[in-house]
Amino acid sequence: MGKKDSPKTGGRKKGRPNKRTEELKEISDRLGVDPFEVLLLFASGDWKALGYDKAKFVSGINEYGQWYKWTIDPAVRAKAAAEACQYLNPKRKAIEHSGEIKSPQSELSDAELDRRIQSFLKEKK
Repeated sequence: MGKKDSPKTGGRKKGRPNKRTEELKEISDRLGVDPFEVLLLFASGDWKALGYDKAKFVSGINEYGQWYKWTIDPAVRAKAAAEACQYLNPKRKAIEHSGEIKSPQSELSDAELDRRIQSFLKEKK
């Protein structure tokens, strides 16, 4: 019996979260926070649900007047959306090609290839 054929003994059961994941889930439950939900709230720009007072706030005053800054910056929203995507859609594995690609030209002799090139050039004139 090879290593792959032998039954698994000990360790974590298949499908069960590892210890660190369980600890993080417990903290999340204790605090009443769903990190994925918070991520989606940032992605949607839902500043009210996140506890902010306004969509924008005064960031400074210059000779042209006050300037405002977004409470949830669009760059932060884009980053949150990108992060959430990896949990909503499975990650794709790279596909490895193990076959050989043959094209008709690869089987031509040098003389035949030269003949075809010359014929093509004559047609172009």
